[in-house]
Amino acid sequence: MPFEHDSVVSIINESRRHSTEKPWIEFKVNNSNPQEIGEYISALSNTAALYSQNNAFIIWGVNDESYEIEGLNPV
Repeated sequence: MPFEHDSVVSIINESRRHSTEKPWIEFKVNNSNPQEIGEYISALSNTAALYSQNNAFIIWGVNDESYEIEGLNPV
């Protein structure tokens, strides 16, 4: 089932409300390295299970220090 736009916006906004990144939430800006992305997916899914979370998220376009939405640059 695809995400609805409002659901995606809600997930992004809720994730940005934390004072620090959670072990199952990762913000990235312009990471297009397939090896790193695969490693992040594996690590986040394992960590989400460890913390009893149903989901893990890599959210592109959000600065991982300021949590500001920066968007993406075309690769």
